[in-house]
Amino acid sequence: MAKHKIYYTTNGTTPTASSTEYTKPVAVNATETITAIAVANETHTPSAKALYTLVASPQVLTGLASSITTTTAMLNASANDSDVAGRAWFVWGTSKTALKSTTAQIAVFASASSQNVAVPLTGMVTKTTYYFQPVVSSIAGTTYGAIQSFTTE
Repeated sequence: MAKHKIYYTTNGTTPTASSTEYTKPVAVNATETITAIAVANETHTPSAKALYTLVASPQVLTGLASSITTTTAMLNASANDSDVAGRAWFVWGTSKTALKSTTAQIAVFASASSQNVAVPLTGMVTKTTYYFQPVVSSIAGTTYGAIQSFTTE
């Protein structure tokens, strides 16, 4: 049985049996195209190309709650998802360890600058402490901000 070897390039050229042999996973440091061929008994397959694009995980910074009344509050954060579009929302509850409620999701657009995320909460109990945490998610991953608290009036 013939032993197959795979050779590849990352510089846009067509690989040959003199190119780098694939022996372990290839580290990809940026957006780049990997072109590869398989060789058995000195017979080359047609080359195949794959474009790999690295995207950074979204970033989120927890803001302070604002517009706090006896039964309402505005939850605030800033999000940055510079590579791809994603969604942002808040998890919240009356215990730091039990943030079981979620708000509606808001679109976060691919942008080099931070975007404000603000979601209102209603129907809350007077003089109660609530905890909240922003979440941003895209195909690049999911990021949680710091947990913040506020107390209704």
